[in-house]
Amino acid sequence: MRLELATFPVEQIRLGNRFAYEQRAFEVDKSALLNLALEDRRITDASLAVARPAESLRITGIRDIVEPRCKVGDSSDVFPGVMGPVANVGAGRTHRLSGMTVIAAAAYEGTIRAGTTVQRSALLDMSAAGAEISRFSKHAHLIVSFRVADGLGELDAHHAIQQAELKVAKRIAEVTKPLSPDQLIIYELSERNPELPTVMLYQIA
Repeated sequence: MRLELATFPVEQIRLGNRFAYEQRAFEVDKSALLNLALEDRRITDASLAVARPAESLRITGIRDIVEPRCKVGDSSDVFPGVMGPVANVGAGRTHRLSGMTVIAAAAYEGTIRAGTTVQRSALLDMSAAGAEISRFSKHAHLIVSFRVADGLGELDAHHAIQQAELKVAKRIAEVTKPLSPDQLIIYELSERNPELPTVMLYQIA
């Protein structure tokens, strides 16, 4: 198994009317991304904002944070199980935008009031003492704020928000497909040392 991980560092994000990656600055087509997020009828409204390190800003209602990634020259999807069927993505070539994330924030009133399935959100401070708590305060963030349909159950709401977030993250990363990365790391797993133990991760969501 051979995985090529191509890295494109991002230090600045701009909202514009095109997609472009130049000198570690990323411009996103605001209208295109909002239209992409609103393809799901369970999402009734969406908006975009940018957060920068050291900015006097607190992000609330966070549901998820993801690094923009895409597969290149491969039929598999970089976000299997949500954007496509469950499949192995540890081979081929993956492009990633380092130093940048897509944050999904949502105004959602869940229908479950108690227990482990209650919907919870988080917050992130980009400056001052609060920023020291999370490594994400050192990243540039594209914040996608969602409003979902009233009365939507927890599972449907989570799926709608996550799917829209990953569609945005994947679309952004696809801009780098024809570009040369700043760094390329190759993980070659075709040769196995029989003296090493076999390790398996089994994770229940």
